[in-house]
Amino acid sequence: MEKKLSKFRWIFGRVFFIVLSICGNCAGDSSVGVVDMNRVARESSAGKSIEEQIQAANDNAAKELEELEDRIKDMEAAKKTAEDARKIEDMLVSLYEKVRNKKYQISSAYRRAIEELNRETKKVIKKICVYRKLRMLVTTEAVVYREDEYPDITEEIIRELDAIIPYETVEFL
Repeated sequence: MEKKLSKFRWIFGRVFFIVLSICGNCAGDSSVGVVDMNRVARESSAGKSIEEQIQAANDNAAKELEELEDRIKDMEAAKKTAEDARKIEDMLVSLYEKVRNKKYQISSAYRRAIEELNRETKKVIKKICVYRKLRMLVTTEAVVYREDEYPDITEEIIRELDAIIPYETVEFL
């Protein structure tokens, strides 16, 4: 057991030394930048337009489904025969299918729109990184600690993205 522990300490020591060497070489080096990708998606015009369209689609779907539920409740209150009960059962199955299909359509449309936004965002990121001579860009989620000397280019990305695509159309199939 002691032998395994000493081997672990040796490996850990080497890895720690390598990490310190790398960080030491990066000190004062502004070739590393950070970006908050969630903020880009939330605050860019295209990201906001996607959220608004998805919210509107969800609201419309909820309204349609609520109207269908009301019709089913009215039929249930007025049912008199076994045939009426079967029709109600069929409508409930139809309602379930509509809910499932609407959720799938909306989530698929959202995913496609976000993928398109991400493609455009990556182009903007590359352009800005080349211009600012950044060799590496990391997300704020991946950073545990950073000094102020590493530039946060989130705002710059949002401005550039807004200039290129101010609105992203969500296509519902």
